Amino acid sequence: MLIGTDGSGEGGAPGTSTPRMQNAAATVLNGAAAWERGQEKEPVAPRDDQFIYSKRIIKETEQKTGEVRTYTDEMWDSVDVSKPSLTMELGREMWEQPAWKGGGVWPPRK
Repeated sequence: MLIGTDGSGEGGAPGTSTPRMQNAAATVLNGAAAWERGQEKEPVAPRDDQFIYSKRIIKETEQKTGEVRTYTDEMWDSVDVSKPSLTMELGREMWEQPAWKGGGVWPPRK
């Protein structure tokens, strides 16, 4: 998607931060994602030499003060568990060593 603008947001093409342009971008991207999902024939299984990436956002609210803390957890897990995996949880970074021969993980990654 390409949006042309003179950069001013006034008198010319609307700036990219206007609600109209943000809505247009979301519409195009959601349409592209829906089209891509429609092209899928079967789920694609990751190869053993790849990693599975996952991300979750956690918001903790202090009940007494209402203060909200946000954490972004990210994980890069080796599909065949033969390589170190990286986990970042609650602001901590942890490297998990590869599984021993014959070892595995739960849930299975295949």
